[in-house]
Amino acid sequence: MTSRTTKTNPKQRSTRKSQPAVRKTKSRTERAVDREETEEEEGPPSSRRMSPTTPVRRLDAILRALPDKELRALIDRMGIRVDAKKRIDEPAQVARALLRLPDLREPS
Repeated sequence: MTSRTTKTNPKQRSTRKSQPAVRKTKSRTERAVDREETEEEEGPPSSRRMSPTTPVRRLDAILRALPDKELRALIDRMGIRVDAKKRIDEPAQVARALLRLPDLREPS
């Protein structure tokens, strides 16, 4: 019983060319999943992104900054019903009422 073992020269090992990697093609679903993952990482489209210098302005924050007299005038002029028994404050109720108006949502 003789066993044959072949020894390779270390120099020969280093000069061997490695076999090219087999490229796996992705299915449509795998590509769609990859696209969705990259979209989530990127965030919203550039037209909807807020620039770092632009502060976020919420309607209720703007209404809270109004003097009471002007807020009351807006409530009377728009005919907004404010319920004092609700847990949210008046500016938040006014903001909700204004957001229900189609003219405010679509400025065109």
